[in-house]
Amino acid sequence: MKTVFFFGCLLFSTLVSCGQSIEGTWIMAKKDNKNSFLNMHVMQFTKDSLTHYDFKERFSATPYKINDNRIDVDTTSIGVFRFVDKNRFRLAPDRLADSIDFVRLLPTKTVLPKTAIEKMNFEIEYKGRTLTTNFGKTEQIKGPDTRLENINNTYFLSIYRNDRRLGSIPIKKVTDKQLVLYGFPEKPFEVSGEAISEK
Repeated sequence: MKTVFFFGCLLFSTLVSCGQSIEGTWIMAKKDNKNSFLNMHVMQFTKDSLTHYDFKERFSATPYKINDNRIDVDTTSIGVFRFVDKNRFRLAPDRLADSIDFVRLLPTKTVLPKTAIEKMNFEIEYKGRTLTTNFGKTEQIKGPDTRLENINNTYFLSIYRNDRRLGSIPIKKVTDKQLVLYGFPEKPFEVSGEAISEK
């Protein structure tokens, strides 16, 4: 947990050094061999503090100091970073070989109410695997099920098993024909799903 905390702090210094604002809410684009839904770590930056959440549950808030393109937390310098674009940062931690991306949470673009989205099904393909959403139909599912959740105005496709959240991915846009997910670790960073008739 301390490692994730340090990563969040370092991200803040990158944004400031580049003259862009890091204030807002961010998630880690986790790299995983199977999928990118695992682990939902949320960070919220304000002008003078960094708060960590397990999805919506807050578990820490800490001040930070910025020195050039690094950040100090408890006198520890973490690593270097750069912008990929205005809503994504890439961190190269001192203690890890691989870089880590962080993605800004943005309001989901939709004219549909949450209740209408939950009545729809979408088929999403990622890394050769197909996921069919089943919002609001958990009683019919024996394995993992999907739920529509939100943090403020950002909707998420969340994966659950036995009432335990396995992970979440933010939804960029949803219409009556398409759902677009973002925050993936590899380009193009987005995945689209098409609406399908309920089986």
